[in-house]
Parts: sequence; C-alpha cells; structure tokens
Amino acid sequence: MAFKAITQIIGALCACLIFATASTAFAQLPTPYGPGDPVSFTVSFDGEGAKDVSSIDVRFNLGGRPADDQPGFAREFDITSVTPLAPGKFKVFGKIPTYVASGTFKLTSVFAGPSELGNVWDYEPVIPELTIVVRDDKHFAKPNLKGVEINPRP
Repeated sequence: MAFKAITQIIGALCACLIFATASTAFAQLPTPYGPGDPVSFTVSFDGEGAKDVSSIDVRFNLGGRPADDQPGFAREFDITSVTPLAPGKFKVFGKIPTYVASGTFKLTSVFAGPSELGNVWDYEPVIPELTIVVRDDKHFAKPNLKGVEINPRP
C-alpha cells in the first residue's frame, strides 16, 4: 500500500515538473512580428562623439533564402526613425515592411552619424546578439509552365 502511494506521489511530481518545464519553454517563445507591426529599439552611445549622433539605422537580416512560396520577399530590412531619449540614448522605431520573408532575423548592422552627414559610422564588429521573428502569412504557389508559343505576325 505504501509503495503504491509513493509511486503515485512520484508520478504526480514528475507530471508537475514536466508541465512546469513545458510552460516555461512555451512562455519564452518569441511573439512573431508581422508586416506593418510597429517595432522599436533603444540604442545607446557613449564617449565624446555620442553628442553628435542624430541619425541611426538598425538592419536585420534573415541570413538565408526565403521559403519557396515567398519568392521575392525581402531578406533584410532597416528601421530608421529616431527620437532622442537622453544624451547618447535614442529610440529607433518603425514598422515591419510588407513582403518580408518569414523567419528569424538577426541584427547585422547598426549605422549612425550626425544628420548632416548621414550614417557614416558602422558598428558591425561590436553589435550585440539580437534577433526578432517575423511571420508573413502571404504565400504564392509557383504555377507550372504550360507552354510558350509564337503568335503570327499581324
């Protein structure tokens, strides 16, 4: 009798542990962005040149090909609208463009500079690891080519 009660308790504890682990893993899945969704980032600079920054571009790249049913969809996009938050600290914001391939996009470039010169500084070697997931529900099936014929001259 005691053995049966112990195995039931152990089984219940295992079920709770499995449920807690699955719930935690599910809660950590990123919510995908879709075309037109707003997205924003806080970008900070320090050092003497931080006071000169007024133009910023953050670029994300898929790093692979779009799915076969998303031909011509973009593999990269830039977010470029800027609002100063504090000296050397900015909100960079925009919207996910239309026709961006579905997948996980990695931050691959940050460009910055004074607005009168544009984004003259490239921070590619020191970019933090940052990814966002994009899901575009648009898909296009490639039709089979049935034929091509020359038409008679008019």
